Amino acid sequence: MVATLKGSAPPLAAELVAALSRARESAALAESCTGGAVLAALTSVPGASVCIWGGCIVYSDAAKTDLVGVPADLVAAAGAVSEPVTRALAEGVRRRGGTTYGAAVTGWAGPEHGAEPVGTVYVAVAHARGCRCQRAVYDGDRSSVREQAVDAVLVALIEARKEVARLCS
Repeated sequence: MVATLKGSAPPLAAELVAALSRARESAALAESCTGGAVLAALTSVPGASVCIWGGCIVYSDAAKTDLVGVPADLVAAAGAVSEPVTRALAEGVRRRGGTTYGAAVTGWAGPEHGAEPVGTVYVAVAHARGCRCQRAVYDGDRSSVREQAVDAVLVALIEARKEVARLCS
């Protein structure tokens, strides 16, 4: 999706790829509402293959379970767009990829929504020292919500790297 490569995504992706490469770290992603747009932003950066393992588009509940290993009962109980499921996705994709970081994003981009309003997005980043998840509600149409979610994932990964570096120094 070309629209997601506008705005903040290109410089954020470049910053993240450079930082991961320098530190010899890696990342894997599980994307739901962004449909691969985070990976598209990252892989548009030359040299990203050194630090980006890849990821999964986990748009359906079955994909969350089958591709990343999120327990079906967790998805049923908490809902696909929830903090527990987003955390499980980040931890699961990190484990599957054997990477330093695992990031996940779920949300209601619209126009329809479920248990929460359109624009609700969860972003989680897992690493060896834990997992942090954030919830945000973005304004705008489907494309705008997805673009903001892409930026949020990239920022969350950059912040997680900085946090881990502080803890390890």
